[in-house]
Formats: sequence, structure tokens, C-alpha cells
Amino acid sequence: MAALLVAVAACGGTTDGEPEDSQAVATDQAVATDTPAESLPGDSVEPSPTESGFVAPDDGHGRPMTIKLTLTNTLTESDGVYTATGPARFCGNAVYNMTGNLRAFNFEFPADGQYDINDVSFGAGDLVDGTTTGLFTIGVNVITGAGGQPPATVIHPDQVGSGDSGSATRTESEGTTSLVVHAVNSAGETLDLQGTCGPRPN
Repeated sequence: MAALLVAVAACGGTTDGEPEDSQAVATDQAVATDTPAESLPGDSVEPSPTESGFVAPDDGHGRPMTIKLTLTNTLTESDGVYTATGPARFCGNAVYNMTGNLRAFNFEFPADGQYDINDVSFGAGDLVDGTTTGLFTIGVNVITGAGGQPPATVIHPDQVGSGDSGSATRTESEGTTSLVVHAVNSAGETLDLQGTCGPRPN
């Protein structure tokens, strides 16, 4: 009889035959059942952009855009003053989904159609409301008064060693975005652009 009691004690049993840790097991099961996994101690689950109320930046596609462009000293006989009004290809942050950069700004024209200013492609990696940058790239194509379509004028002050320089300023006011650019490339070609984007039409 003494030998039997020793064997039972060695196996960790109790007098009623239930394992000593059965209550702990039941408690763990209750925690797993009643408490969502994401709220267990030690877990750190970041809310999704939707859950946190985050809204990705607008790329501005389709906003009404007006541009005045002046080109001087060009090597492609593009000199002149050009204007255009039409739908923006981009007037906002068009690269966020690719880069995650919340401070980028893109100003591109047009979304469709043909204008005397046949193409504008401006991009800056850091240009938010009320700021000016000297690091950007801009390229423009025009249709001259004689109907010619000379090669693009491209200036990229953001490229080290390019010899290009310039400034770009962005402002926001009551739903309208304004961009003012002055740029000169290493060949002395000069570009001045004033552009605005209004709110999308209802």
C-alpha cells in the first residue's frame, strides 16, 4: 500500500485522479477563447491605414489646370510665351503608392487633348504647401506658332553635376494649388512656368 502511494506521488497525481495543472490548462483555453489574439499581452498590431483614418494623398488627376510658360534662349527654336487650360494629368502626389513619400509633388499636363503647351512633366521629391525647393526635374514640349513641335526642353537641377539650377514654389489656397518655377540648364536655356490647379468640377 505504501508503495502505491509513492508511485502516485511520483506521477504528480491527486487523490481524485485529475492532473494538478488541469485548472491552469482550462484557464489558458478560456483566455484563448475569450480574448482576441490581437489584444493579448505582448502583441503589437499596427492599425491599417483605413482603421487609423489615414487617407493617401490625392494625385490631382483631372483637376482643371491653367499654365503660362515662357521659354528663352532655347536651342530648339522653342522661344516664346505659351498658355494652356485643360485637365491635369497630375497635380498632387502621384508617387505615394510607389514610394510612400508623403512630401512629393507632381505637376503634369495634360490628361488628354492637344494644346500649345503639349506636355509638362514636373516632379519634386520634397515640395509641400508654402515651401520652395531647388531640387526638381521639369520637361516641356510646345507647339510653336508655326505649327512645329520641337524636341522637349528638359531641366533637372536635382541631378548632381548637371549644371542646371532653379527654384520651384508651391502654395495652396482654398482648394487651388499654385506652382511657380524658374529654371536654367547648363546650355543657358531658360524656363519660367506659372501654373494653377483648381478643385475638380462637381
